[in-house]
Amino acid sequence: MQLNLSQIHSAHERYEKVYPREAFAGDDTVKVAAPVALEFDIFKDKAQFRLVGRVQTALELPCVRCLEPFTWPIDSPFDLRYQPRTENAGVGEREIEEDDLSTAFYEGQTIDLQQLMREQFYLALPMKPLCREDCRGLCPVCGTDLNRIHAERIALEQARVTGVGVRSARLGQQLGEHGDVAQREVEALSAHRMQRMRRVAEHRETRARLLLGGHELQRIGGTLAGVQ
Repeated sequence: MQLNLSQIHSAHERYEKVYPREAFAGDDTVKVAAPVALEFDIFKDKAQFRLVGRVQTALELPCVRCLEPFTWPIDSPFDLRYQPRTENAGVGEREIEEDDLSTAFYEGQTIDLQQLMREQFYLALPMKPLCREDCRGLCPVCGTDLNRIHAERIALEQARVTGVGVRSARLGQQLGEHGDVAQREVEALSAHRMQRMRRVAEHRETRARLLLGGHELQRIGGTLAGVQ
């Protein structure tokens, strides 16, 4: 992964390339989890070169609390100046200036792009890598991942609530069905009672008429006996 400076002839050129993550294998410091996209503009001024661009990829980091690996996205812009290492030869100690922080050196006619990208990886690393802000870490007694225990408890609680909800719905449906049947039975029973009450009323009315008729016949018979 070298940038050949001898092939840069104009004052401004463009560089774009995507490297597979396997190209960064063997680095024990960071683990690249996705292809690395590198793009930058090259500004040439005699033997000095300015590279302005960005690096985009994803790194796999261990969480400092639970130690589980997680993915950390990288989108790191850079603005670097490169000059020949010979120009810095023989320079004694001096105060570091702001431009020195963005100045690098190259040897021969190449710039090591892999080193450039790795430096951007390190600069983009979080001070305290966490898989999530509310990571519960490890149990201080047994070392169990507390995140998994919490997730399992939530899953069990949801399953319990869901089960109760399903049972309640079924019970409500059953009660509704039983309620409809009971309503129909009440209505049928009420109709039967009404019919029975009407029959009893008709029977009593008929009996009363018969009793009145018998009394009338007795009165008539008594009258005729008196006349004789």
